[in-house]
Amino acid sequence: MRNGHLIAMEGPVTRIVREQSCLLMDAAANNPQWRLPNVFALSLPWDDESESLVGKLEAGVFGSPPDVYEATMVYLMDIWHSFRVDWGEDYNSGGLAIIEKYVPHNFLQQGGRFPKELRRDYNRWLIDTAYIKLSLPAPDTVLYLDVPVELRAQAGGASISDNMLQQEETVRATELEIASSLGWLVVDCSNNGQLRTKESIHDELYAYANLLFKT
Repeated sequence: MRNGHLIAMEGPVTRIVREQSCLLMDAAANNPQWRLPNVFALSLPWDDESESLVGKLEAGVFGSPPDVYEATMVYLMDIWHSFRVDWGEDYNSGGLAIIEKYVPHNFLQQGGRFPKELRRDYNRWLIDTAYIKLSLPAPDTVLYLDVPVELRAQAGGASISDNMLQQEETVRATELEIASSLGWLVVDCSNNGQLRTKESIHDELYAYANLLFKT
């Protein structure tokens, strides 16, 4: 029987997601009211060396672009491996796992490749495969840290040319639609056209996490 907690963190800017994962981990570890025996954060893929399945997939060994379902299974097996070998015991003992690029990452990266009318079938398949057949723990919540396209370069993401702006806006709209349809908490990391401070974003995430553990 699993007694742990899991918060999945997603977002288009890796620096912000990682920064907030670390801040939330530190805050959770130092909050005695949450009564957590251990708190840990990690970023997947776990086994990303060149000879791993994930490494081969991302190097194009299995074809480019790979089939959506096949690619998803490669990432799910990496997650399963990490759970069974690395963090499953800490989670099952009642710990809190804060994970970047967990199962929900596939809804964005793989499910986003489907047209909207076909995405629901993929989503059902992913939920069944990950949480039922592979018995991976489902997140208590998924936090999606949204950053407007025009601010992503400033936030540490890749620079975006004018001719890529519309494409990136389409990707962002798809990801926000996916987040909304799956009931994720979307956190706007901007305010009045500027990036929010890391402290401001953290305060919002911490307040929400506090609702999960409040007794």
